[in-house]
Amino acid sequence: KFGVIGHSLGGMAAIDAYEKQKQLDFLVLWSTPVKKNSAFVKHQIESENPFFGAITAETKQQKLEIVEIIHQQIIENEELNTPDIYKKCKKILKDQLGIKKNQFDIYIMPYVVEIVRANYEQTYATADVPVLYIIGSEDKFVSPKNSSELIKEFDNSFIDFRLYEGLNKYMTTGELSGIAREVYHLDDLVKNEIIEWVKSR
Repeated sequence: KFGVIGHSLGGMAAIDAYEKQKQLDFLVLWSTPVKKNSAFVKHQIESENPFFGAITAETKQQKLEIVEIIHQQIIENEELNTPDIYKKCKKILKDQLGIKKNQFDIYIMPYVVEIVRANYEQTYATADVPVLYIIGSEDKFVSPKNSSELIKEFDNSFIDFRLYEGLNKYMTTGELSGIAREVYHLDDLVKNEIIEWVKSR
């Protein structure tokens, strides 16, 4: 049997592979965004994730407003490419609201546009292969609350949802000091449960 394990945006890539191939026997999705249109970005701002620096502003509320405007333009203008989206956002943010372009320009990139337009909710709802979805309660990148509520709402018996209390995005404890290979030394309980779940397929 052939399955894919994907962490964070890698989980989105795994879902995309499943959608396109329909030949995977199982998926392990780890701290993967569930809610459509990059709702996880707002979670990163609200949880004051120190690794999110693509939008700068004096207050959390202003960051959220900037992101909301950018996402709205991306979603409402599906036919436009990234440079044209940037022009629209610049006109609103800089010219109309007085927000400096260096506060948002590095955020409006092709991969961000693609991710914001992504919507895998229907795939979660209709997946017909076993899916193990895991997330830590202290994840500051993807909302455990949103993920839990949506997966429960989908009511798909193929999805095995597991929330690990006290663990972060990398299934470890404590604050992340940097992104390096060592962060993948995940909690033994989680590691063993993933292995046992895959073996049971």
